[in-house]
Amino acid sequence: MMGVMKVVAAIVVMVVVNGGADVFGSSLVDLIIEKENEVNNLAIAAKAFYEASLCGTGSCGSDLAACTSRLPSSTCATTYGGCVDNSENRNLDFANSVIRSASSTFTDDFRAEACWSQGLTSTFITQNGGTTEAKSSTTKWRYFGAPSGFYRIYPGVPQQTCNSYDPRLRPWYVAATSGPKDIVIVLDRSGSMSTNNKWETATQAVTTIFTTLTFNDHVALVLFDSSAKQICGGTIPCNQLSQATEENIIALQHLLDMESPSGNTNFQAGLDIAFTIFGSTSESTSDCHKAILFLTDGHVNVGYAGNDLLTYVDGKQEALKNAKGRSAIIFTFSFSSGADKTLPKALACGNNGTWSHVEYNINLREQMGNYYNYFSSLRSTSNTNVVWVEPYEDASGSGILTTASKAIYDEHVSPPRLIGVVAVDILASDLQATATDYASLLSALVQRSANCPSLELNLCQLSAIRTTTYSSSALTPTVTEDELLCSSTDLDGCTTPAFLCQTDMNSYTQPPIPTTSESDISFFGPSRLTYESEACQDCTLSSANHTSASLLLSFIALILAFASVFL
Repeated sequence: MMGVMKVVAAIVVMVVVNGGADVFGSSLVDLIIEKENEVNNLAIAAKAFYEASLCGTGSCGSDLAACTSRLPSSTCATTYGGCVDNSENRNLDFANSVIRSASSTFTDDFRAEACWSQGLTSTFITQNGGTTEAKSSTTKWRYFGAPSGFYRIYPGVPQQTCNSYDPRLRPWYVAATSGPKDIVIVLDRSGSMSTNNKWETATQAVTTIFTTLTFNDHVALVLFDSSAKQICGGTIPCNQLSQATEENIIALQHLLDMESPSGNTNFQAGLDIAFTIFGSTSESTSDCHKAILFLTDGHVNVGYAGNDLLTYVDGKQEALKNAKGRSAIIFTFSFSSGADKTLPKALACGNNGTWSHVEYNINLREQMGNYYNYFSSLRSTSNTNVVWVEPYEDASGSGILTTASKAIYDEHVSPPRLIGVVAVDILASDLQATATDYASLLSALVQRSANCPSLELNLCQLSAIRTTTYSSSALTPTVTEDELLCSSTDLDGCTTPAFLCQTDMNSYTQPPIPTTSESDISFFGPSRLTYESEACQDCTLSSANHTSASLLLSFIALILAFASVFL
């Protein structure tokens, strides 16, 4: 909550200083378009480098690992915050980008993405205006994130903790790939969830879902046992969705943290409240796709079950579509070896969704957190636009930023494959200077991001999504591909078109990046000694020292000015 208030307070100060203009006036719109053009140009460059790699025309040289490499062209930057808490200035490399990994193991996809994306460094430098710090620029970090967990960021910045950042779970990535949506999470909290750490794991998965939402989305949380209830109260209204602002997400998380499991298992009660929320919501909505994320670890022992429940849901869906113009996609998760597989799978298959069986606690967070890949496939069939996220305080100290991002796709396969997301961080003050207040700025950014993709997935495309598992765990999947399909014949006759190069049929050779380590000197260059030596040495001042130095200089200047009067 304090983070939200600090952002609001800072932006209110900007309004007082700048006076403000009509939020829908040409100044704000022109500025937003200017930044969107920067992102669009970055997307064009990224796709060109990707397609060049497919035809064998790309190249792959040495690279820099944010976690281990020494920056070859390090310079002391003064407008990107401090390298540690309560400090100012940090060493950055404006001649290079660096790569990060969400996992300690480099997969084949990761190595391919690292190789072809090297060309983006030249684009980053061009947009920055050269290889020195552009101190007057309001555009800060530029970066690219990919489905493997690969991440390239410019300017080159040392990473303090390895594998600590997963771009796939960041709002800028999810917003670009999934578009606006209304989400109701329906979570089993029956007594069996208290065993084997299942409740803690499930609530962590819900937290992951929360982190993937942006102010373009709306969300509600329902818990069920023998009965069901919506998690609401305080700033979270009951019987409707809430906009997924930082403030509302913090409130929802706080309410969830106060819950504990008990009681029996009533699927009907949980689903009934979910449909009631969708039906009651009139203003707090994205006016886009609706989805229910349903998780259980057990079997129905209260309320409708089997075909009775499926018929009940069919009736709710028909009523929702008649009232709101859209039915809800249902994603279901059978959590643990003892969970019902049959009914949750039938719920997903009958409602255009996907079903997952997650036996191991370690996989649940990733499986639930990747529901947006479904929406990503929908979005790939439409013209993707640049999307924006709610202003936030940069953890690195660069100030209050907002991010503009765009997803890029490979349309040579079906469904189109997500290549990744390009993004730039922009000082919120740059945009706020032309808006009347914080709420007006949010409204303008939401409107720029409000592009709802159409539902155009055929059976082959939907089946391909249903058979995809999302986990970096080395544990063997507990279900087969046929079990994930709604029918064993759903993929019959489905083909993936081959990518045809303009001049030949050369295939892409994977780059020689080590498969397990970022410390390979032959590829990533000399290793740094420590994070502090690379990021802080001969550059960083503590905030207190910086303030004292500034006061001393001001005092000396005052003395000199006073003395000049008498000399």
